[in-house]
Amino acid sequence: MSWISGQPVHSTPQNGNKRKNACPADINDCPIHRKYEALKKAYRRLKKFSIRDELTGYYNYSFLMTTLSNEMERTRRSGLPCCIILTDIDHFKTVNDEWGHESGNLALKAVTGLWRKISDRWIIPVGMVERNFCLFSPMKSCSMPFTLRNG
Repeated sequence: MSWISGQPVHSTPQNGNKRKNACPADINDCPIHRKYEALKKAYRRLKKFSIRDELTGYYNYSFLMTTLSNEMERTRRSGLPCCIILTDIDHFKTVNDEWGHESGNLALKAVTGLWRKISDRWIIPVGMVERNFCLFSPMKSCSMPFTLRNG
């Protein structure tokens, strides 16, 4: 067996019999393969946490910079439109100052949940610093109306 892109690739042994499992040692209850699967699951979990805001579930600034760079290159090559809308939540600091951070968190979840509910599936919401947001939509012109669903 060889490993390509973190995935086991089974090869047929010289005797022509195919292996029955993904274990490098070719045993049924393979501790190496179990460890590999556990590491793969942990990697997916860490990757999710590294690109998403824990409170809102929106992508974060790091994700935006990587994705935006790729999408701008795609837009340059293809000539297809791309729309970027920067927005914020008015008076959010006042909510935090007057009613506390837990109330601010609830307000933030409510607003971002509403945006997620009414926006079409092509909008990629990204949380940025100081509760500013970027609504990013590849292949859609900002002069075109966004499709909003009845919530």
